[in-house]
Amino acid sequence: MLISSIISISIISILWWRHNIIAMLISLELLLLSCLMAMILSSNSYAILILPFLTIMVSSSTIGLSLLVSISRLSPPSSSLINLTS
Repeated sequence: MLISSIISISIISILWWRHNIIAMLISLELLLLSCLMAMILSSNSYAILILPFLTIMVSSSTIGLSLLVSISRLSPPSSSLINLTS
C-alpha cells in the first residue's frame, strides 16, 4: 500500500511539475527508488542483480539533468531554437 501511494504521488508530481526540471528530477528519482523497494520486497532473486543498475541509472540521470539545467542557464536566450527558425 505504501509503495503504490509513493508511485502514484511521484507520477502526479511529474505531471504537475513538468515546467520545473529539478522538481521533476526529484519525483523521478522517488519513482525509481520506490520501484526498487517494490522489487526488493517481492523477494525476487533478480532484485539484487538490478540494484546496481538502478543505482547507476538514478545517479546518471541526476548528473545529466543537472548538466542540462546548467547549460541551459548559461546559454543566451537569443540562441534558442525558436529564434533560429525565424
